[in-house]
Amino acid sequence: MKHYSLLLEEIRTRIINDEKTSKLGIGASKNWKQREYELLANAIGQSVEDSTLLQREKDKLGLTISVTTLERIFKHGYKFGNSIDKRQEKTLSKLCIYLGHHSFAEFQAQFDNRSRTENDILQLLLSGNQAEFNAYKNLPEIDLSELELYYHREGPAFKRVEHLLQLNAKRHWVLSDPKNPSYHRILAFEIVSKSDTEMEIKTRENWYLRWFHTVDKNNPFIYDELNTQFYLLSLKGGKWKVELNHYETKNTTYSP
Repeated sequence: MKHYSLLLEEIRTRIINDEKTSKLGIGASKNWKQREYELLANAIGQSVEDSTLLQREKDKLGLTISVTTLERIFKHGYKFGNSIDKRQEKTLSKLCIYLGHHSFAEFQAQFDNRSRTENDILQLLLSGNQAEFNAYKNLPEIDLSELELYYHREGPAFKRVEHLLQLNAKRHWVLSDPKNPSYHRILAFEIVSKSDTEMEIKTRENWYLRWFHTVDKNNPFIYDELNTQFYLLSLKGGKWKVELNHYETKNTTYSP
């Protein structure tokens, strides 16, 4: 399941940053309205129609993708079981054709041929970010057990998250209110340097956290940031984990 989620994250990132998407006049995915999803759906359908697939392959695949499906993929979350079903495979193939591939199977083969180290480290960061996000969503309870799987407990990155959890618990801020639209995305990823015990990673990330005050029943702060982030990963006790996470932010009152 993690493998398919990783593949989808890669596909989603490439579509957001693709020149064709930019030419549609679509900005960051958090701002997309139904009209933007309609534009992307039409462009994906046109890509399938214009592809080199045989007509019988096009008929089997289908020439359309629904706005609802795209909203699940880019906004609400798209869940996999232990394997993907035929319907999901067709959907992923349409996205891959939009990106210039023949099918999802072809894209997957190319992706799997990429350095195992690169894939493993990207998965670590995706899982670490999700663990951090889950810790925020667990407030007012403070639970760092999941974060410890991906962050060295004695490192400054872990201590920063721990401090923010304690601070926001005192503020009565949570992300667990109904219909909270908060999310996070890794949009780009690069291994800058690597030694036997340390790795420097650069990412481009988008975090949107709409905090809710459980006493005042309002939104006292919205963290909305697209920035470049730098990670230091270190190998201790046979485990690669996040040691340091540094980034600049325009939101000077709060940082996730």
